[in-house]
Amino acid sequence: MNDKLKDIFANAQLLVNPETLSDLESADKAFIIAAIKEIPQLYAFKAYWDGLYGEGLEVANWHLSGNLEPFDEFYHSAICTWTGKEV
Repeated sequence: MNDKLKDIFANAQLLVNPETLSDLESADKAFIIAAIKEIPQLYAFKAYWDGLYGEGLEVANWHLSGNLEPFDEFYHSAICTWTGKEV
């Protein structure tokens, strides 16, 4: 896990203590705790796709045209959509 994500995970774990969560409903507490526990798994998922970038792969039928297109363009588009900005 890179340092930035380690910091996010560590800070998120600080939120999950009895004093911080005492005013929340139990369902909300459970949701927050479950979401925080997923952070390492989400990082691993993204790292997998990051590893495919630059490998020369092609995606078939991305624009429903039947054409092959570079995976890097597909991935870049997804990242821009997710972040809401050009990267």
